[in-house]
Amino acid sequence: MRNRGNFNPMTQTPRKGLPATFIGRTLGRVVLVGLQLLIGVIHLFAGLFLVAYEDFSALPAVAAYDFYTLVFGLLVIAFDFGLWYGKKWGWIGTITVSVFVIIADSTAVLGMPVITGTPAGPAALEITYSVILIGYLLLGKVRRQFS
Repeated sequence: MRNRGNFNPMTQTPRKGLPATFIGRTLGRVVLVGLQLLIGVIHLFAGLFLVAYEDFSALPAVAAYDFYTLVFGLLVIAFDFGLWYGKKWGWIGTITVSVFVIIADSTAVLGMPVITGTPAGPAALEITYSVILIGYLLLGKVRRQFS
């Protein structure tokens, strides 16, 4: 009899004790990769738009935010592929970028001078998301998925 994954053919129900999967990946990883891809694409296109219409003769801090947004989007998308394929570098890169976001955006929330130029409102949301993301990636069952 062929192995049909998490589905028990005798009872026509999912097998107990096994995580739900989609295309051979846990449902948690699918949701994680989908959210990260959405965030990466939004930042990539926003960064491209900001850089394309930036007047670089003005404040260099404004241009720094444009490039920060663009590079952040590229990094999130790159590390997202590593997460999808279960690579350790995707896991490490995602955590590293999230820690950087927490540090950089904390300065904006606290009203300190910020090189990245991130507005305080979105910074608070990015910090919250990054803390949740790091917490999820550090769970033992999730960490073991990345070799």
